[in-house]
Amino acid sequence: MSETTDRHCSLRTRRWDIFLIAALFFIGCFLYLFLAVEPGLVYFSFGDLVDFPEFSFDYSFFAERVSAPGGTAGYAGDFLSQWFYYPAAATMIIMAVAFAFWLLTFLMITTVGGVRSRLASFLPALWVVMLWGDYDHQLEPLLALLVSAAFAVAYMKLPIASASLRVAVFAAMFVFLYYAAAGASLVFAILAAIYELFAARPIAAVLIAVVAAGGAYLLGACVFFFQMPRPYLHLLVLSPLGMNLRTVSLLYLYLFLPGLMVYFGLRRKLSGPPAVSHDGKPRTIHSSLWLKPGVTAAILAGLSIGGLYFSFDANRKNLLVMNSFLRQGRWREFLVAAGEFEKLDAYDVRINYDINRALFHTGRLGDEMFFHKQGGNGLFLSGRENFGFLAQYLRMTDISYELGDVNSAEHWAYEILETEGVSPGILRRLADINLVKGQIPAARVFLKALCKDLIHGSYARRRLSLLQTDPELKTDKTIQHLRSCRLLADKAPPQSNPEQLLLDLLEANPNNPMALEYLMAVYLLTHNLDKLVANLHRLDDVGYDRIPRHWEEAILVYGSRRKEVNLYGRKISRQTQERFAKFLKIRARYRSNMKAARAALADEFGNTYFFYRMFNMPPMIQDGNNMSR
Repeated sequence: MSETTDRHCSLRTRRWDIFLIAALFFIGCFLYLFLAVEPGLVYFSFGDLVDFPEFSFDYSFFAERVSAPGGTAGYAGDFLSQWFYYPAAATMIIMAVAFAFWLLTFLMITTVGGVRSRLASFLPALWVVMLWGDYDHQLEPLLALLVSAAFAVAYMKLPIASASLRVAVFAAMFVFLYYAAAGASLVFAILAAIYELFAARPIAAVLIAVVAAGGAYLLGACVFFFQMPRPYLHLLVLSPLGMNLRTVSLLYLYLFLPGLMVYFGLRRKLSGPPAVSHDGKPRTIHSSLWLKPGVTAAILAGLSIGGLYFSFDANRKNLLVMNSFLRQGRWREFLVAAGEFEKLDAYDVRINYDINRALFHTGRLGDEMFFHKQGGNGLFLSGRENFGFLAQYLRMTDISYELGDVNSAEHWAYEILETEGVSPGILRRLADINLVKGQIPAARVFLKALCKDLIHGSYARRRLSLLQTDPELKTDKTIQHLRSCRLLADKAPPQSNPEQLLLDLLEANPNNPMALEYLMAVYLLTHNLDKLVANLHRLDDVGYDRIPRHWEEAILVYGSRRKEVNLYGRKISRQTQERFAKFLKIRARYRSNMKAARAALADEFGNTYFFYRMFNMPPMIQDGNNMSR
């Protein structure tokens, strides 16, 4: 009696070991995700850096989405992705997926290996968390794999001894799963075949492989007309091929689960007959690779800390932080984050472009433009830069809209809509464009479409309500300003001739601060000081009572070689004049030694137009990745 009691107490203690380690593991992962990774940042990359996971509760949308293999997993992934807008919800979704992988792996190891492993069952859950440390939002294929693992556990637990009947049940499960998860269902087939091999049913294992291979071809190629090899690869992730070794990939998790089953199956076979309990049934023993709970916890902690540290991509997080600030119009916070990112080699024309736009919105473009690296296309993208179509065209839409060139903005927005599909951002932009153009019925169409969005639908409903009480939107200062600035006739896009477009905008409405500041920035970057000085009279049109710092610096350079400049009642600040005098004095020491002069002047004057003009004389360059100081 005492021996039996001791055995039951020991089993209860071991179960509590598992639960305690699990609690500590998942609490630690939650804190890591919520405080360090901030997975909600990926939401603001949707519809910009990556395609937006479109979702609607409409039946027509549901029917279309689930009409092809993998559509069910895609529908679920798109739905859950919407909630990444909320940081806490994003973290909870990831943790729920990680917990499900832990539980399913624990059950598979118990079934195949006859052991309750404390350590190995946590590894798939850890890999799930690591994916988001790398900001790899693979929710759709991850859910497909999760469902496949769940089907595998259900199959292993079938109380059926007949091999033929088991294969028949597998075939029915496989057809259903292939429709839900496409190529990921092959993982279910592999796990089921491995189980049958270790259950001494090799014929069943072979038949399962044949059914899976043939079924995937018949369903994918013959029923849904997928091109080869898509019937087998859809929702299977092959991204590590050719990628950086730091990159965490879902493919490793796809491979890990079968590998884990083979390991524990072989271990059980090689360790001899299973132990039996007092009632004569095989006993499931507790094991953690032959380690005690304290050692297991220490190893798991070490693996977790090392894995999470290795997978965390701080640079990518900084990029997503910047992108989130940009998409929300949090310009000052964006500039702070961009100041850190600017120090990295990853700084490119896209960041330069975003910085210049943020500088204008914070009233600092004319004063701090040369505090940042500048290149040829940092004001208007050419459309040929080395980053994605979606990110380029979205930015080209934004700048055209804000300047008042709403026809160009509409053109780029429709390009995105037709090429990349629907997203809340593009629906909102098209609604605003039509409101500026006074095309209220068309604006209502886009707002009603936006109403279906889970996150931004409330904004669209408020906008539609406002149109009921104020059809002309006379209370919306932004819309009214853009109506006064917009070009009625179609013009060439800014990428082809930015100067002429900006002049046309100022002709349409001289009180267009963004058009003026961007025009003067064009003249600064191209060293066209004659035109800069000729346009100083426009300061009165926009109501500026002072001359921005970089304009002052350009005026001093111009005036040092030419006649006096008309400042229209304004003065060059004493600080700028003293800075110019000191710059010339230091520069004179080095005569023709440009390299030494640059080194001597860089620290103190690297953020001035004097320095930019002296050491960056060529006109606007066309290489989008060439950033000069």
